[in-house]
Amino acid sequence: MGQPHTGYALRPTGEHPYIVVGVLIQREAFVHEFLPTLAYDDHMLQFFLKPETNRLSDEAIHLRFGEDESRVRALLNQMIIEYAKPKFDTQAILKPMALALMMQVARAYRANSEDEQEQSLSARVLAYVAEQPDAPTLAQAAHHFKYHPNYLSTLIHQETGRTFTELVTEQRMERAETLLRETSLSVEEIAQMLGYRNSSNFYRAFKARYDVSPRSLVGMQSH
Repeated sequence: MGQPHTGYALRPTGEHPYIVVGVLIQREAFVHEFLPTLAYDDHMLQFFLKPETNRLSDEAIHLRFGEDESRVRALLNQMIIEYAKPKFDTQAILKPMALALMMQVARAYRANSEDEQEQSLSARVLAYVAEQPDAPTLAQAAHHFKYHPNYLSTLIHQETGRTFTELVTEQRMERAETLLRETSLSVEEIAQMLGYRNSSNFYRAFKARYDVSPRSLVGMQSH
């Protein structure tokens, strides 16, 4: 996966023939249709929304799909055939295929990251919280990790110096700031993406952390 606006090239490492398939997604389509499936991971969010350079670079993520490789290959084959022989509904068909591909990418990225390093308890809790459509409570998180809520709360505080609620809110607000600055999403869309059913609660939480209204950061792209 290459960063937006960053040039990169692939080259063969042996004598065997190979095929390179480039999947290009327009920024607005990516932000509105695909980003919600990736927003749970801070590193991936930063990778796609905050490219470090606009020149030739090695800023790319190399993924191995393991047992999912055959499914990814089959999905790409279907996309290529559909694109090569377009019909009136080709774009409507390619859209869910591209979304499925991005979900496979997100899964592989998560698996690769977990293989590289052992995550702390607080990191695993945050990853769990981010994957839920609605922010879970401490009791729900404790049940998931098979801990007593008080014990989980104590462990998190020992690791981070913050409470479960503070940690979750901090995570959501940091993602909110990135989304507000780097995308054209509305405040209401971002609040919903982050699990806030009531946008006024999102406004209050953001104002409490950054001392500015979230609306003041809309569209302030840093690059």
